[in-house]
Amino acid sequence: MRELSVFLGSAIVISLSGVLQPGALTAATVSAAARRRWAGAWVAIGHGVVELPLMLLVVQWADRLSDPRVGAAIGAVGGAFLLWMAWGSFRNAARPSEQAAGETTRHPLAIGVVMSGCNPYFLGWWLTVGLGLAQEAGSLGRVAFAVFAGVHWSLDLIWLTALAWTAHKGGKVWGAKVQRVVMAMCGAALVFFGGKFIYDAGVGAYGLLSGG
Repeated sequence: MRELSVFLGSAIVISLSGVLQPGALTAATVSAAARRRWAGAWVAIGHGVVELPLMLLVVQWADRLSDPRVGAAIGAVGGAFLLWMAWGSFRNAARPSEQAAGETTRHPLAIGVVMSGCNPYFLGWWLTVGLGLAQEAGSLGRVAFAVFAGVHWSLDLIWLTALAWTAHKGGKVWGAKVQRVVMAMCGAALVFFGGKFIYDAGVGAYGLLSGG
């Protein structure tokens, strides 16, 4: 029991390095929060749909998942999705908040699924840092692995929910102008991450084709 407690303590600290890291999922969550107060919780659920099975897969198929072709394909799809989201953020930033709020947009659950499944850096974290944690949890038994998975996902849920709630309430307090500025900033962040995803995927594909 003490061994499990020590492991969970270290796992929480290490997991926070990934959970609190600013990135594409953070920007996408803030963008979605402009319309939905609970966007963060839905994003976290979608994130969990991908992450929980991935914990099992990285332990069993780490070599296959680290194939450069897999990383390139994931990055290209993820980058395209981010650029699509960026276009929506810029479009809404240019319109009155009342009009933007009434529009139908992609559900945060889908954002969580796509941005987790198509994020090469998320996969990279699980193939390195996360792999070690998952293997250690597995060595302590199935209960330990289940507890670790639940605790790790709970950190995502708490952080993304709090982030989205703050962004949503802030937009109401600050007014339409500030909300449009925030949306534009999110759009710029999504363009950056989307471009980086696609660029890295292109570099990887070129390396494969050139035999480098």
